[in-house]
Amino acid sequence: MAVGSQDLVDPVSELGDAGVHTRHSGITTAAAPRHNTHQSPDIVLLTHQRTSGVTLNEQRESRGEEAPAAPAQIMLSRMLLPQCLSLQSSLESRGRAVCCSSFGRGSKPLYLVTPQPEVTHVMPGANTSEVSARQTGDTWAVREAGSVSLTRAMSFSMRFTVPGETPAKAKSEAEPPHHSQYVHSQSLLEEWQERHSLKKIMKMAFIWILSCLAFIGTAYGCGAPAIPPIVTGYARIVNGEEARPHSWPWQVSLQDSTGFHFCGGSLINEMWVVTAAHCNVRTSHRVVLGEHDRSSNSEPIQTMTVFKHPNYNSFTINNDILLIKLATPAQINSRVSPVCLAETSDNFPGGMKCVTSGWGLTRYNAPDTPALLQQAALPLLTNDECKRFWGTKITDLMICAGASGASSCMGDSGGPLVCEKNGVWTLVGIVSWGSSMCSTSSPGVYARVTKLRAWVDQTQHSSAAMAFLWILSCLAFFGAAYGCGVPAIPPVVTGYARIVNGEEARPHSWPWQVSLQDSTGFHFCGGSLINEWWVVTAAHCNVRTSHRVVLGEHDRSSNAEAIQTIGVGKSIKHPNYNSFTINNDILLIKLATPAQINSRVSPVCLAETSDNFPGGMMCVTSGWGLTRYNAPDTPALLQQAALPLLTNDECKRFWGTNITDLMICAGASGVSSCMGDSGGPLVCEKNGVWTLVGIVSWGSSTCSTSSPAVYARVTKLRAWVDQTIASN
Repeated sequence: MAVGSQDLVDPVSELGDAGVHTRHSGITTAAAPRHNTHQSPDIVLLTHQRTSGVTLNEQRESRGEEAPAAPAQIMLSRMLLPQCLSLQSSLESRGRAVCCSSFGRGSKPLYLVTPQPEVTHVMPGANTSEVSARQTGDTWAVREAGSVSLTRAMSFSMRFTVPGETPAKAKSEAEPPHHSQYVHSQSLLEEWQERHSLKKIMKMAFIWILSCLAFIGTAYGCGAPAIPPIVTGYARIVNGEEARPHSWPWQVSLQDSTGFHFCGGSLINEMWVVTAAHCNVRTSHRVVLGEHDRSSNSEPIQTMTVFKHPNYNSFTINNDILLIKLATPAQINSRVSPVCLAETSDNFPGGMKCVTSGWGLTRYNAPDTPALLQQAALPLLTNDECKRFWGTKITDLMICAGASGASSCMGDSGGPLVCEKNGVWTLVGIVSWGSSMCSTSSPGVYARVTKLRAWVDQTQHSSAAMAFLWILSCLAFFGAAYGCGVPAIPPVVTGYARIVNGEEARPHSWPWQVSLQDSTGFHFCGGSLINEWWVVTAAHCNVRTSHRVVLGEHDRSSNAEAIQTIGVGKSIKHPNYNSFTINNDILLIKLATPAQINSRVSPVCLAETSDNFPGGMMCVTSGWGLTRYNAPDTPALLQQAALPLLTNDECKRFWGTNITDLMICAGASGVSSCMGDSGGPLVCEKNGVWTLVGIVSWGSSTCSTSSPAVYARVTKLRAWVDQTIASN
């Protein structure tokens, strides 16, 4: 029984025996014992990323037992928000309140799942760690500990009360001394209900999940699939079990010109794939990414350069590694993202459960490789253990896994052996060799990545494109992981660029830049992507639902760019916008469908209410506005201008009492934004992250470069933005 979003629809089925804790490879499912006096419900704790293990009910089913009837249940579930949201409608239709929430940059995401509005539990979103529950009097204390974040370790303890019970003070020994934060669910829920309805919170959750969490792995280059894998611990490639579609997003199929799959591989960044040297990849071969079902059509990427390890020995099969440099960069998304490479100093001990995947033969005499991606959970062996099977053939450049009823087989060569380390999947081995009959009682042998990592780094560094590689693989989604502000393609701003009189921006270096167009394709305003669902622009742009939002564009005259054109789902103008004073010149667009975050499309950070951006600070505006006031048309190429901020007192010397606290000024330095730039961004770099400080609002009717342009001040409008997003 796989645990995907569809399997979580009925959490009652996950209840186990009272008082039993079952743990599989770091996954703890705890069923709290029933309290006979108060008939308190069972408590089920799940993790959002189930890497292996079976539920207690699955154990019952294997013994031919029936699952017990479930009492009223509190389900404390930590999962990816799309799963939580898919759970929502089903549970609410049965009278259970479900709340999923996540907040933005600098905050811990909160996931709330409850059967009744009266009871809630708050759990910070994080990677897999141990979870346990204990009862003290009439109060349950829930504790989570361990490494629970990619960026930092944190732990917590929460207290909640079952409905109808009187909370009792927990004994001091039940409270972990290093945990200070205890939250009573009743008061917590009342506080939340006062500020937000459940529906508002649920909508807020989805807003942030894609822009802030979907690429948290790729923010660090690797290892955190947007679609978490489900590994039962009993899967096998030989004899076949299908992997969860797209849960191994680094998996590569290497194919010849006819589409024949001959080897696997692993994406390690946008430009590089690692596979086995014995696969003998040629530049005529092609790399297919994001594939699960090979019987469907996928767009291949051509191989540009092949680097075989210079010390590869086809007789001993030592140094069985090969690097493929792609002809064009892979597009990172929820189905395609890189795996982390094991560090030279990493240790992966014998007995550790890891996973291999591929489209290799499901039995040694099978007529063809399978269409669907297969996976196998395998224990690592020490090299001494492996030598009992393979003798002196095993060297320090190899690592073994298997001999446990599962195996990789022909066609899996070059594919990944990954182990989960601190919640991140790490490439530990490359499928190399094994039993000629794909025996499941003999271990498979893999090239040991820790011993080959130095060569991988050296080979990539020797490539002329190394700088570009690391920008994309390590930084591309650093901003997207936190919601905003770090372009995959860093902008080049000379400080003397101008929109009026024209200087082209570096293509796709302002990935939040939006072109607002009418149904004919006419560009009438700019805008800024602030998460996958929302764009901010100027109220005076008068955006309608018949308009369209274009993302990922640089050259508006080109049909070759991979742009995203999305309809306007909602257009929400600030209720206090004044077309005479141009105060509150801000409008939010909710997209009809979410933007696909990639290296060319990612959100900008919003300035916080408390942020300060002083006069004289150099910032940047961008857009397709007129390059001179009497130009016949807006330019095809995205323009940019570096502008100094002015204090409002300085700005009033130009514009007098027209300037209010809701505005911020920039320019009067020989550069300017102009008509057509309206609604576009004014961004300032803060701690290495680009932040939206202003929204192009108004200025000189002749696009004068000696008068400052005026922008809606985001710090003053941030509260309205947050409130509007939460309620929509």
